[in-house]
Amino acid sequence: MAVVLVGAVVAWAATTFDPARATGLDGALRAVAAEPHGGWVLTVVAVGLAAFAVYCLARARHPVG
Repeated sequence: MAVVLVGAVVAWAATTFDPARATGLDGALRAVAAEPHGGWVLTVVAVGLAAFAVYCLARARHPVG
């Protein structure tokens, strides 16, 4: 069921894609930053990514199993 839903969303995105409106990651981050609490949201995302990087580095240095 999940595969069908993902397929439907991908098909919908492919048929409604407008290259003139595409902004990429930079546009998405600017849109989030423009929101009232966008700065806080971006900070939380950045801290989460940094924490995941530390976890990956620790896991690589000290593998389990």
